[in-house]
Amino acid sequence: QGEGHLHFDHVPAYGNNVLAEATGTSTSGYARGGAMNLSGGGTLTHFDGRGNDLQGSRYAYGGGLALSASDVSGSGWSLTNILAVSNSVVADEVHAYGGGLYISNGETADVSLINADIVENTVTAGEDCYGGGLYWSPDGADDTLTVTNVTFTGNECTGTDSAAGQAVSIYEDDGPTIVW
Repeated sequence: QGEGHLHFDHVPAYGNNVLAEATGTSTSGYARGGAMNLSGGGTLTHFDGRGNDLQGSRYAYGGGLALSASDVSGSGWSLTNILAVSNSVVADEVHAYGGGLYISNGETADVSLINADIVENTVTAGEDCYGGGLYWSPDGADDTLTVTNVTFTGNECTGTDSAAGQAVSIYEDDGPTIVW
């Protein structure tokens, strides 16, 4: 069975607000994608995400974009001409990831980020903060992130316990390939 791919072109996203609260004894409170939350794989060109706010009571992923590749081999993302400006991510209790972009790979998925400005995004966490501008979580050693002509300026990451990567944070035990 084949897998479909998503294709988006010329997408403006300004001033969106996402809030996910946990109530009572609930362990929910997960928020994803202040402007867009996309799963699968595909292309996104000419994305302009500004002033989007994402708040999760426990976890929050991607102030501008949250992208997840599926577990089908080859289902990555091609991102070209991307603006992620003044987006914010807040996780009240636990972890927050990727003020501008959060990218999570599936099995053997490649991601390319070409011609991007990731500027003045903020991430604030009750415990740990990862990637003021970009957070990438590859699935293993076969994943590749290619970054070409990308500027990271004035991004911030603040966590009560720890903070990793004002501009970029990458986490994977298996050692993926990064082409910068």
